[in-house]
Amino acid sequence: MIKLKNILNEFTDNNFKVDEEVNAAKTFKLLDDIGWFKGLGRTNKKAKQHIQQFVGGKMFVHIASHKGYVDNFGDLKGFPKGDTDIQLHRTELWLRSDRVGVTYLSVSVNGKGIGGVYVDTDAFLKMLKKANSEGFND
Repeated sequence: MIKLKNILNEFTDNNFKVDEEVNAAKTFKLLDDIGWFKGLGRTNKKAKQHIQQFVGGKMFVHIASHKGYVDNFGDLKGFPKGDTDIQLHRTELWLRSDRVGVTYLSVSVNGKGIGGVYVDTDAFLKMLKKANSEGFND
């Protein structure tokens, strides 16, 4: 049996709705603490404002997950001792006719959901590329 989540990574939402952010302060603090994503929270307010103009319309949605490990992160941040499994689930929103440039980013640590926030897509992808080049996804 093929699991749908393994084959579906893009779809069209014909009545787009903005998802509610969850634990934004805690999520951005965690992203800052990881180091590679420090400052991503500064893109939040603009991203949330920008995405509102697309409510009710058509939106193309791309979904991707990024899993990485941070050595000894748990020892410092109140998570279990040892290496910490960080899961970033990205819901990238885009249109051919308009510059959307907004991503809803959900963050989990060791399988436990921390929260979900809106960020600037380009800023996140730049930070993710640097993180991956320095061993985040090893």
